[in-house]
Order: sequence, then C-alpha cells, then structure tokens
Amino acid sequence: MVNPVHVVGYGMIDALGNNPSDCFPRFLDDVDYSVDFHPMIERGEKITRGLMVDYETLQLPDLDPKLMRTYTRSQLLAFHVVEQALKMSGLKPQQEVAVIFSSASNSYEAGNKIVNDLYDRKRINLRK
Repeated sequence: MVNPVHVVGYGMIDALGNNPSDCFPRFLDDVDYSVDFHPMIERGEKITRGLMVDYETLQLPDLDPKLMRTYTRSQLLAFHVVEQALKMSGLKPQQEVAVIFSSASNSYEAGNKIVNDLYDRKRINLRK
C-alpha cells in the first residue's frame, strides 16, 4: 500500500515578491518590475536590466546571523520558502516532513568566489 502525500504548505520568493500572495497578482498585472543592473552597466555588459530578488526581505528568524553569512544566496532562499511552508502548514520540522525546493539560481556567487580565491591562492571551503 502506498502512503498518501499531502501538500499542506508552500512558500515562494522571486523578483515579484517574497511570498505567494504578493507574487501571483504581480505576475498578472501590467507593471514592469525590471530594474537597471548598475554594476553591469558600469562594466559595459550586454545585459543591463532585469528582475532582481530582494534579499533584504528574507524572513529567517531561526537562523543565527553569523551562520547566515556562510550560506549562499540560493541556500538562504531555500530557508526562506521552507519557513513559509512550515508556517502555513502549522507543522514543526520533523523527520516525517519533506520539503521540495527548486531554484533557477545555481549559486554562481559561490563559484565565482572559489575561482577568485584560487587565483589569489587563498584557502577554499568546498563544503558550501
């Protein structure tokens, strides 16, 4: 017999908002939420405008701020949406609770940092 699976909570963050109730209506409206990427403009890059996730709005009350600095942006986004899903469900983190997380980001900033550290002959941590 197969055990049933119940979706009891979900979370979301993207360039249109930091929760599903903000993102969906903004997806449907006619407002242009794109912004200028000033560092890319200054470097003369071809892509100079797009949508940005506001990392300042992440809600991570249970994470130690010192520990947060060790995570990549993708990992922080995952913590944010998991927090939303658990809050919506009313469940506490436990062994019987599974979370599915998806991201279009690949933590490129972690890869760039590792490459730069290798060039500068600094120690690197591959466990991040």
